[in-house]
Amino acid sequence: MKRHFFMPMLAAILAFSPLMAQPPGQGAIPAELSWVPHDCAGFVHIKFAALWDSKIGADVRKAIQTVDPKALTEMQKELGLSLSQIESVTVLWPEAREHPGEEIVIRITTTAAYDRPRLLDALRAEPFREREDRPAKPGSIYRLKGRGLLHLSGERSLTLMPESDSAVGLLGKLLNRTSEGPLTPALKMASSDHHVVAALDITQLPEIPADEIPPDLLPLRDTRFVLIAGKLDADKAQLNARLSFGRPGLAEAGQKAVEEGRKLLIAQIEKELTELKADEKANRFQMVLLTEVKKTIADAKVETAGGAVQVSAQLAISESLTRLLAEGADSLKFASNRIESMNNLKQIGLAMHNYHDAHGSLPPAAICDANGKPLLSWRVAVLPYIEQDNLYKQFKLDEPWDSEHNKKLIGQMPKIYLLPGDSKKHEFPSTHYQVFVGNGAMFELRRGARFAQITDGLSNTFMVAEAESSVPWTKPDDIAYDPKKEPKLGYHFRSSCNALFGDGSVRAISKKVKPEILHLLIQRDDGQPIPALP
Repeated sequence: MKRHFFMPMLAAILAFSPLMAQPPGQGAIPAELSWVPHDCAGFVHIKFAALWDSKIGADVRKAIQTVDPKALTEMQKELGLSLSQIESVTVLWPEAREHPGEEIVIRITTTAAYDRPRLLDALRAEPFREREDRPAKPGSIYRLKGRGLLHLSGERSLTLMPESDSAVGLLGKLLNRTSEGPLTPALKMASSDHHVVAALDITQLPEIPADEIPPDLLPLRDTRFVLIAGKLDADKAQLNARLSFGRPGLAEAGQKAVEEGRKLLIAQIEKELTELKADEKANRFQMVLLTEVKKTIADAKVETAGGAVQVSAQLAISESLTRLLAEGADSLKFASNRIESMNNLKQIGLAMHNYHDAHGSLPPAAICDANGKPLLSWRVAVLPYIEQDNLYKQFKLDEPWDSEHNKKLIGQMPKIYLLPGDSKKHEFPSTHYQVFVGNGAMFELRRGARFAQITDGLSNTFMVAEAESSVPWTKPDDIAYDPKKEPKLGYHFRSSCNALFGDGSVRAISKKVKPEILHLLIQRDDGQPIPALP
């Protein structure tokens, strides 16, 4: 089939597929799933609106708002849809290939007609050009820059296809549609009161070599089909899974393998709990969650019926999950801040490398006058390399950071210099991102080092770290390195400090790392090997 024919054909089938849905009735396939081929590799169907309106949905929204009050608003802005407007989400895997993530198709249905211009603008969608020799025209198919295709399948449905290959595979499945297939029972189950239904045709997947599977789990290789259904009530979540084997003998062996798998999972969770207990205060949320999961797995019911293994599990919500969400909000915020700080350091590292490329060396720790007096920080010197060239040009580089002119610019501190979670009141906008200066550290006050001078290796040497104390971001004030004193790192994320290394990587440095090892990481040419870090 010629390329300029298959997309219009796919568009037509996707648009009219709801008309082919079965009439409402027991065991009927819901209209929003009428487009799903019965013989595709797998799918996941989520009744999003029901989850959104549930008690647990309200608790999740509350937890998200606690972590980041703007998160939901920003998410809706980027999506072009209100989350409360989404009725269902279906993720389809048309064919089993080597890289499944590259061919996933996503269908979203809404409770009411969506705002088409708003959606297209938010997703930065462009009309799809079927042929290079013809102009693109507005229609139902759009290209998302670097993110695949968007099909407006109806006034209340839209389809996302990351790669054109997935569109071809989906079209082939739709053209050869059958009324029955391996996925038919799962598609019919989606009409029930389950909030989540997922199915996977194992026979379409590459077979896993026997030597890559624990011996006790080998019978699971005979699984032909997996069906999972989840239901959320006010006080509990019910999960049911069915592993089909084709005949009873294989199912009985499969049941024993599932029981062995249960033991392995519980053992792994217990191992994780032991490791987390080393810092019980910091890991309290994870420990409570894993304990609940362990109990759910231990209490799960496993039985065989009709050539299949059936597993059912139940998790109490009112007293466990809701409490976890409330208690975990602070932990989530902590984790979010830590990750954001690592990203800040990565951007600073990129700026340092770009500066080195342009100048042949790193910036000096300070911009100094002719007499060597420090005037402004390196953080000002790298402004052009963090997309702040206009701000850089406003500074008078021959005046100190707190001169009448330069003082007015302190309030324009770039966001990447702010340590996430820093709620202290400062006289001036301040930062904890500082370099070690002098005595063999990577930075000197007046002269920038070249990468070739860092003979211990860029991946073994600190470039920037989270310091114990903050300083006004334009002030030429960093960590004066003294080989005889303990380095003043800032462990703002409980027991760890984020540090940027010379190669641009960012690692969390545990508070357990001994001072003598920290000195090795700070010095650029001591020639000593770095021991393994805890």
